[in-house]
Amino acid sequence: RIFTLDAYLRRGDLLIITTDASPWAIGGFLMVNGVIIEYFHQAISQADAELMKIPLGSSDAQQGCEAFALLVALRLWKRYWHNRRITLTVRSDSVSGLTVVLKLKSTGEAPSLIARELAVDLSRTSYLPAIVEHIPGVANVVADILSRYDAPVAAQPDQKKKKDIPPCLVGATLR
Repeated sequence: RIFTLDAYLRRGDLLIITTDASPWAIGGFLMVNGVIIEYFHQAISQADAELMKIPLGSSDAQQGCEAFALLVALRLWKRYWHNRRITLTVRSDSVSGLTVVLKLKSTGEAPSLIARELAVDLSRTSYLPAIVEHIPGVANVVADILSRYDAPVAAQPDQKKKKDIPPCLVGATLR
């Protein structure tokens, strides 16, 4: 591993990863130096639900889904932070999900499984996330919209047939 003076002085990009989850899907976005450059939304597959032993569509799955969203986002954007010194902030409206990132352990079967996966990922990096930040649920609007993008229509009867992305994501890349 190489440790540079710039890394020591924390001269580098400011990355913010923000995620959210619904009982059916996950979503999030990546900001680099204040600009959203990428985002994702994905339904949680039945195979993933079985692996995590969570009941899709139930509030009992929420903590597992929130931790899963953070794991997916950190893996998806690994190339931006893995072995580079940047200031990485991980944000979510889930305290339990953020605790998984911060302490790499949790109670509950799904969050514990994800904590172990994340621990393996972080053991291979030079730097850990610098900031873990809780966002009130009402302020996590963009990630919330992304997490519900792939939810079943029956779960959101007021949802329009045409799904629009938030205006702040125009120009960003869907991953």
